[in-house]
Amino acid sequence: MDGYPELDFYGSFTTVAVTNGVSDILHTDRSDAGVTWVIPIGEWEGGDLGFAQFAKNLKLKEGDALAFQANFLAHQSSPLLGGVRWAFTCFTDSNLMKDSQKWEKK
Repeated sequence: MDGYPELDFYGSFTTVAVTNGVSDILHTDRSDAGVTWVIPIGEWEGGDLGFAQFAKNLKLKEGDALAFQANFLAHQSSPLLGGVRWAFTCFTDSNLMKDSQKWEKK
């Protein structure tokens, strides 16, 4: 990734979801495989990332990158209080990986 070495994760995910705002419903991403990366950008208040198992909220800011197992750890964001928050969520979909194995040459 010429010019953006901090965004080169060496093929560790297959999908990038770009969202505006927050996901304030407690959930797990059951079809994610491996590690999920969250990279928020913008200027905002609120929108802290919470993990139910740890009873802990993390205040992420632009420039942070957080990796966690989204298929195992229940997570949600607190409400956005103001500003603009975009997030790049990088993950591998386990269904995609299963389907790709169907096409392997034997």
